[in-house]
Amino acid sequence: MLALTLLAAVGSVLLALATVLLRPHLFGPKPQHAGAHHGAALTVTDLRVRLAYEAGQRSVQTARHHLVTHRL
Repeated sequence: MLALTLLAAVGSVLLALATVLLRPHLFGPKPQHAGAHHGAALTVTDLRVRLAYEAGQRSVQTARHHLVTHRL
């Protein structure tokens, strides 16, 4: 019984390690955005700024200003 438990634990650790190491090779890199450090995902604020920018703001800085000022 103990051997089966240890085998299951070792298998789980190996599976987790393989998932971490093989993820970029199997599914590609994580989504990136301007100014993000490597591996950072988009946040709600980033998405709101992007929406404001695409809605006709002149620049990302203007979109950020509107986000902060007008609480979009």
